[in-house]
Amino acid sequence: MSPSPTLPADATGAATELPRPAAASATLVPYRDIEDFGQALLMARGMRPADAACVARTLVWADLHGVPSHGSALFPVYLKWIAAGDMDPTAAPSLSAREGSRFTLDGNHCVGAVAMTQAAHSAIEIARQTGLCVATIRDTTHTGAIGRYGSMIAERGCAALALVAGPPLMAYHGARVPSASTSPVMFALPGPDNEPVVFDMATSLVSFRRLQQARASGEALPDGAAIDLDGVVTSDASRARIPLPIAGPKGSGLSIMIEMLVSLVAGNPLVTDHLRPDGARRHSQNALLLVLDVAAFRPLQDFRDDMAGLIETIKGLPMAAGFTEIRMPGERGQHLAAQRATSGIPIPPAVHAEMRLAATELGVPLPASLA
Repeated sequence: MSPSPTLPADATGAATELPRPAAASATLVPYRDIEDFGQALLMARGMRPADAACVARTLVWADLHGVPSHGSALFPVYLKWIAAGDMDPTAAPSLSAREGSRFTLDGNHCVGAVAMTQAAHSAIEIARQTGLCVATIRDTTHTGAIGRYGSMIAERGCAALALVAGPPLMAYHGARVPSASTSPVMFALPGPDNEPVVFDMATSLVSFRRLQQARASGEALPDGAAIDLDGVVTSDASRARIPLPIAGPKGSGLSIMIEMLVSLVAGNPLVTDHLRPDGARRHSQNALLLVLDVAAFRPLQDFRDDMAGLIETIKGLPMAAGFTEIRMPGERGQHLAAQRATSGIPIPPAVHAEMRLAATELGVPLPASLA
């Protein structure tokens, strides 16, 4: 496995936020324009209309919620993966096992958003019947922001836990080569007023895609976020190549346990295959999804009321110096999504240029807002 992967194959996970470029450097584009344009680009590469729409909504959801590393900047990346054969635009997930409250969904190397969306809907349906559902999703490609699927589930009155395993992009604690996945973890719960409470994190301090964006833009990296090719910790984005785990051995330990629980149970080992000299090294991801129907355990409204009480208590705590607000998980993204739904999504110049190039290559008209 090369110590400096060239493709942003990390799963999801809005890890530590980096400073954003000035808003003046970006073009504000209505989110529906980006959805429609992105769908058209993917269809031009052979993706079915419904699948292309699902992927476009997933990427734009990340943009709306302030996670550009997993947003519309990935449209050109996905197009390159499709052209290179690393992502199958025509593959459809298939149910390989269903018994009681569990099932396995084979992605067949489809786009991750398509498989995860299907798995979420199926898991909700089963949880409604049995109280809970456990699903394994195997052999997909890039999953996108897993908070998106948690929000879908929580909006329907269910709780969710998701773990995603992927190829090694992060340095395992003590190693100086990519040897562990950035392995996102997501919790989602139905909150008061039908607003989901979603927590989504990577096991790396910054995601691999975010590190690449920082290197391209010259943004600063947080201390301890990455190492260079010699294994030296650096905050210089121009030298940084490999993300480091959160909290050292805790982050890498969590990542490798997710690989064991998710990939090995799903029968699709990823880290071993990538690190062996004769390994396949094909981009692939696996996920485990647990969905619990809250109403099967207690009245949903009672649960929402207790959530409201807990949130009010936490937000009312005395604030530490330098803070003006105590936020719940996902709250910043929800506020940002409401704002951007009206004002538009900021598209940086580099992404804008890639979109224009893709439109020209594929013969897809640019919307007026991107022209």
